[in-house]
Amino acid sequence: MIALLVGVALAASHIDGAVTVQVDDRDKAIAAVIGRAEAAGGWFTALSDESVSVSVPSERATAVLDGAKELGLVVERSWSVSDLDTELIDLRARLASREGVLTRYLDILSSAHASAVVAVEREITRTVAEIEQIQGRIRLLEHRATYAQLGFSFRFRDRAAPTRDGSSSFGWLNTLNLADLQDAFRSGRYFHTSRGVTVSAPAGFAPGKKTRRFVAVSPDDVVFRVRTVKNEPEADLAFWKEAMTTRMTAAGYRVVAGASPGGNVKAGDVPGALLELSAPDGAQDAAYLVAVFVDGGRLVIVESAGEVARFAGRRAAVVAAIEAMEI
Repeated sequence: MIALLVGVALAASHIDGAVTVQVDDRDKAIAAVIGRAEAAGGWFTALSDESVSVSVPSERATAVLDGAKELGLVVERSWSVSDLDTELIDLRARLASREGVLTRYLDILSSAHASAVVAVEREITRTVAEIEQIQGRIRLLEHRATYAQLGFSFRFRDRAAPTRDGSSSFGWLNTLNLADLQDAFRSGRYFHTSRGVTVSAPAGFAPGKKTRRFVAVSPDDVVFRVRTVKNEPEADLAFWKEAMTTRMTAAGYRVVAGASPGGNVKAGDVPGALLELSAPDGAQDAAYLVAVFVDGGRLVIVESAGEVARFAGRRAAVVAAIEAMEI
């Protein structure tokens, strides 16, 4: 679909694209974006410590924007195409009309009586100014059709943490909270059970004490927790997947773009819904993974969280541990 849109953009459309990427080294990421833009025949148009904007040929916009995946974790992506055709057609018609008027004024000037020359020259000057204005606008639109504008941001624009208050009418959804999960690990106080679920700690994680609650943590402070709650009101996986996504985005979390295609996962043969999120956490950005499984009258909930770059290095182990669970 995007490829088709790019084709249209070459005729008379303008592309605007933007991504927000979590990276370890912003300076290095900014330099990489500028290098890719220049290699594609473009240049940077704006630069700050946390973002860079570039103009690139429209036919290469998709490749340059998709290159953000190689820089780090893409948490937001936008793409829009603005039609320029209608305005360009109108401008070109107006230009042809004004050029025709100018030609007639020049013909009149060559044979005008001395008393009329000043008036004709005034009209010629005004018409030339109109023509130059129309030509300038056409050149601008043609430039916008030729070059896409892409923005790369390397931290959240809004540093406000997600709300900890419950906003869902379903009680267990209100317990999904990055700050509360982190606080539980810091305090060592856990209020939920994982009884009836067989879990092994993700590779590289140290499990907590053998209790009815399963928790584990990595040396770089990525946390992992499994718990069960009542399936109340009793609903199927599709319902809870949609409700969970709605609640978390409303609370201020951002769904990580392309992290888990379809948002699906399995624990053995039991299907589950996987939601990968990102959110500001003080001066850092945090990743927050939540998986839910329906097991009759109960729900099995898996949570894992950590600073974005650290979590990225542990994600495969976390997903493998989820898939190895016995429910």
